[in-house]
Amino acid sequence: MNPRPRGALIAVAIVASVLLCGCGGLWAAYALSSDDPAPAEVACATQPGDTYGYCDRLDEIEVGRRALNAEQWAAASAVARSIRETLAGAPADARPNGIARILLDAGYSGAVVRKARENDPAPPGSIAYGVPAGAACVIGYRTPDASANIPAGPLPTQTCLLP
Repeated sequence: MNPRPRGALIAVAIVASVLLCGCGGLWAAYALSSDDPAPAEVACATQPGDTYGYCDRLDEIEVGRRALNAEQWAAASAVARSIRETLAGAPADARPNGIARILLDAGYSGAVVRKARENDPAPPGSIAYGVPAGAACVIGYRTPDASANIPAGPLPTQTCLLP
């Protein structure tokens, strides 16, 4: 009997997250799996009433970005974890300038931080950010209730998030 591959366990966790929490919980499940040094495949089930288009945005994260190799993914995953810990202490009502200052003070220069736009892989009204992490990026969002981030390749413009 073959043991189940780790990817199958991640997929089960993602599906369970989608079913229990709605599609908004999917990014968090994906972010938790991002500590894996190899890129993970992600499946998303559209939820009734999802006017945000969460699944489409999750797919768009990779479109046009340079693919990361396992070493780059692992390094960016460590940065993503560090950024999550850094931002965990930020006030819930922090504004983009406040988040940018926290990231800069923690040594993350070059970050783009702003209110999420319609084409961002972030919920409406959230603060979106893109942080260079070596040859990779960490892209994420923050709301008063939730936050998440993931490793990603840079855009063709060599930036992490459009300014």
